[in-house]
Amino acid sequence: MLPICLNNGAPIEVIQSLLGYEKSETTKIYAQLIGKLILSNGVRENGETPVG
Repeated sequence: MLPICLNNGAPIEVIQSLLGYEKSETTKIYAQLIGKLILSNGVRENGETPVG
């Protein structure tokens, strides 16, 4: 959900509030880690799995 929200222009502050984090740095770190995990697993950021 987080990468999709960020890719669709949701402000980091909104994501931070939804996740309940006090610091925006925590949200940014989480976003980076999730993005790397998604890309390393071959799942596109829109949630679709590549065919092939």
